[in-house]
Amino acid sequence: MICILIILAINIITFLTPFDKLSSLIFLDPIVLAFFVGQLARIIKIQSNLFYQEIPYEKLLSIAIIIMGSQILLSKIQLLNPMMIFWIVVCILGTYYISITFSKILGIKKPIALLLIAGNCICGPVAIAFASKVIKSNKNDISTALWINTFSGFILVIILPILGKLLEISPYNFGLWAGSSIQSTAQVISSAAIYSENSLETAIIIKSLRILFLTPFLVLLSFNYNYREDISKNKFTLGKSAIPSFLLKFLIVIAIANFFDLLILNFFQNNFFISNTFNLILSSGKVISKFLLCLVVFEISINFNIFNIKNFAPKLQIYSLISSFVLLILSYKFLVI
Repeated sequence: MICILIILAINIITFLTPFDKLSSLIFLDPIVLAFFVGQLARIIKIQSNLFYQEIPYEKLLSIAIIIMGSQILLSKIQLLNPMMIFWIVVCILGTYYISITFSKILGIKKPIALLLIAGNCICGPVAIAFASKVIKSNKNDISTALWINTFSGFILVIILPILGKLLEISPYNFGLWAGSSIQSTAQVISSAAIYSENSLETAIIIKSLRILFLTPFLVLLSFNYNYREDISKNKFTLGKSAIPSFLLKFLIVIAIANFFDLLILNFFQNNFFISNTFNLILSSGKVISKFLLCLVVFEISINFNIFNIKNFAPKLQIYSLISSFVLLILSYKFLVI
């Protein structure tokens, strides 16, 4: 119980914290913090029911994903140039397929490779948690992917501003580069703020766009993983097996949220009560979804020993960095130059 209250407190604090003024706190992401709280709880061997009760993480993860659908609003895309959107899609797809090729070369198992790719391409720990539900990952794979993704992101946060200075990239272009290539939102903001305050706004907008691609990316994962698995087992129930039920509910929530968003933008934009009520519902959904994800990550982490040499997985770290640098190079090529 106390552990759950700690996770709740972390979510409230990070939700109220202005990231742009705390750029040095690279790990100020509630999901990452929940992972390390789980590790701390494991180290001090919390067993009392007062401190810890087992969490039904699979059910909570499904609920978190469905609620998160309310945050995917297409109206945000209107702020960007269509060609820029196109090239970001090219970078994500290019990274996905090139990373798949490298996973075969390095002998990386497909489930863990897909988790790392999801984290690198979209939004770090959140994407990993969502992707794990699509490909039915075990707790050990999820924990390994979470900490390796965090480590890779930390390296990019430090390296990218140095590369930006060496290449004499403008603050605006650096914002494009950071937003399109670094994993989590907190890490994107940290790297952009380190480089220049003028990079922040652009980086946040581009990162928000990448998060919007979470939905099609999950569908891509579902078809490339579940559908091929069914073919290998001679099952051809495409609609039901390729897209899991929780993902269908996720898409329904997206459709409902976008319907009301467009309705308010076109007919009730000047209505203070309706607009603010809708924004309050969206903000509440974001907080609840993030809190549930943190509980899921905590439950997974408490059963994972990060200090076990087997879980250190140097080959996976190298693979994650290769995948990260593929996205870094593609983003520089298509968005910065």
